Amino acid sequence: MTTPAKSRLIHIDTNGIGRCSLCPYTYRAFTPAARLDASEVSLLIDRLDKIATWVCAELETVITNQVAYTDKTLTCISTDGEVPLSFNDHASEFAYDLLGTLRNWTNYVANERALPWPGDGRAPHFARWLSRHANELARTEQATLAYNQIISLYDAAFKIVDRPPTRTRTINNDQLAEARKLELNAKACADMARTMGAEYRSLTKRRVLHLIDTEAVTPLRHVKAGRWKSPILRLGDVLDAHLTHPTADERSTA
Repeated sequence: MTTPAKSRLIHIDTNGIGRCSLCPYTYRAFTPAARLDASEVSLLIDRLDKIATWVCAELETVITNQVAYTDKTLTCISTDGEVPLSFNDHASEFAYDLLGTLRNWTNYVANERALPWPGDGRAPHFARWLSRHANELARTEQATLAYNQIISLYDAAFKIVDRPPTRTRTINNDQLAEARKLELNAKACADMARTMGAEYRSLTKRRVLHLIDTEAVTPLRHVKAGRWKSPILRLGDVLDAHLTHPTADERSTA
């Protein structure tokens, strides 16, 4: 007696993904209409790109309080004699929530649109993936919710990393003399330099690290900043090294 063949049932969900009852494969039956308009998709891509390229890095800076407008960067001495950088719990919790939200939406879009899982990573990894697949996200049922959450996260992150304008100020000669004695990390040195005249405007964090690499300036010590060790320098030494070791661009225009 011949066994009757099983019936093949095809289920097509609202995202246009067809699933066969007799095999594990899925296919795209149709392309659903986008639930976000072009301007919303464009803004979403812009915010995700900014999260990936600089927001996450700035959050890490805020987490360890590596900012120039505080004189409490070095707060306590540990049992091994090193001076760890202080820690911002609020920024740390926010960074954790940001990672979780981006990861959850990546998982959702990948499942709903039958896309391969991109693998685990940090927040910039998921932000870049969502940016590349923003049009796919726009065609899911939860597109509006995802859009609102990601935009709100970006706005909240910007408020955390944005420095209050009232804290950026020029300083007089007496204050400059005192400031030169400060012992700061590379990022704080660069931020302080912006208040000290046009000749220091090009003194960025990368420039400070370059001065260290070329032995134009020597760190006083290294301190723990999370899992990393941050070089601590005397600000006056950095300012002097910056002026006595011009950049390639400055040499070419001299």
